Amino acid sequence: MNRQNFIRSILGASAFISLPFSTHAKEDNAVLEAIANTKKPTKGNLFGFKASPIEKVKVGIIGLGNRGTTLLQMFSWLHTQSYCEIVALADLHETKVTKATSQLEQWQKRKPKTYFGNKKEWQKLVAQDDIDLLLIATPWELHAKMCIYGMNHGKHVACEVPIAYTLANVGN
Repeated sequence: MNRQNFIRSILGASAFISLPFSTHAKEDNAVLEAIANTKKPTKGNLFGFKASPIEKVKVGIIGLGNRGTTLLQMFSWLHTQSYCEIVALADLHETKVTKATSQLEQWQKRKPKTYFGNKKEWQKLVAQDDIDLLLIATPWELHAKMCIYGMNHGKHVACEVPIAYTLANVGN
């Protein structure tokens, strides 16, 4: 590819990438208006927030399907560098928890606490005092509820996809 074709391809790609944002300009004002008109009480804000560094992050993973299992594997490098430790795993299905625990045993000595069997077991994982970070890899409909619950229990929370698709979903 020569320079001229390369520049044309970049310009074409940038126009394509910006298209979704420009088509939603009307919705942007609606979102800003909805945020401005929110009357829910807050407990503060994050301006100037700075968390203390954590030497070794203790992680709890909720959801061990395809994505959760892949994320678990990605943590193996962080663990070998002593940046993290997986301390708990939760899923509805015992077979998924057992499989993830077996994978984890290949590179981590400490056996994680495990939770499975019903739709509220993940709350027991969140209640563990030794967890710094919750990694949520469940269906997106559960993200807002789980994230808010985790943050209300003093945990750092990570979700790979949006926490919700609308402001109403967050409120639920």
